[in-house]
Amino acid sequence: MDGTTLRLEPDPVSKDVIGIRIARNSEVLFVDGNGLDVAPGNMIVVELFADEGNEVEASVVISAGQMLHASVEAPTGRALRTFRKTPK
Repeated sequence: MDGTTLRLEPDPVSKDVIGIRIARNSEVLFVDGNGLDVAPGNMIVVELFADEGNEVEASVVISAGQMLHASVEAPTGRALRTFRKTPK
């Protein structure tokens, strides 16, 4: 080693990207966090680009602050708002 420090900088694509799950064991989808301040476990409403205008409830599993790099070309949707799930 030459004494230089390796600094990991966030990838511009993953700057505001968060990881979500739509169902408990579903795949992790990476969506634009849209500036929302969310943490893992928060519930959010997401618009998926493949389902134009279709809003779905999702659970945050990876926050934007936890993302250094996402191997995704583009987010699959965008976060719209947070919400609290009420017990049945």
